[in-house]
Amino acid sequence: MLVFEVNGKKERCPICWEECTTRIFQRLVCEVKEGDNPVKVFSILTGTSYTALLESDQESLESAIYQGTAFVFKQEPEFRKKPRATTFKLKGITVTVPEKIQRLTVGQNMHMRQELK
Repeated sequence: MLVFEVNGKKERCPICWEECTTRIFQRLVCEVKEGDNPVKVFSILTGTSYTALLESDQESLESAIYQGTAFVFKQEPEFRKKPRATTFKLKGITVTVPEKIQRLTVGQNMHMRQELK
């Protein structure tokens, strides 16, 4: 996890797919298009205001943006290389995985992550 400061406030940024939450991944998939500004990606990764990042004049911010977003543009997520699970078993019950994983309940999401490991 990358820790940096923007406008006097410490922020954290995942530096690999394994550190991303499902929420961050879904936002990246839905909101980021090819050729988008790395600041937009960094804003999603950190939950920091896009406008605040653009208006910041900190010299170290450019380096943090490059370090924090590099994996999004250069690293294929390991889980995308595997076929998508359509079901998983939970206490003997077969649960169907929805096409859009944001529809999973918290419990289903946790069990799905265990199955992917």
